[in-house]
Amino acid sequence: TGFGRAATDGAGDYQFTTVEPGRIDGVGLPFIAVVVFSRGLLDKLHSRIYLPEHSAEFESDAVLGSLAPERRATMVASREPDGSLLFNVHLQGDEETVFLDFD
Repeated sequence: TGFGRAATDGAGDYQFTTVEPGRIDGVGLPFIAVVVFSRGLLDKLHSRIYLPEHSAEFESDAVLGSLAPERRATMVASREPDGSLLFNVHLQGDEETVFLDFD
């Protein structure tokens, strides 16, 4: 378990360093939990960053499997040539990130 906080710069970019997540007790897909706080949002937004290497298992995941493939893609990072992950958060528009509902 871990916790970190990353602020965005003036262009809306953010960056953080962590270890890649693993499966919990060998079960489920690894992911990084994301919470977005922003001025103007009435409540925080929850999402997940899934690793692209597990794409063959996306449909078997409870969250990803419930989404259409184009929506699912908004929760999956891409692997950069240097091995890092790229994940863009979109608050609205055609590529809006899937946010989870915690009522």
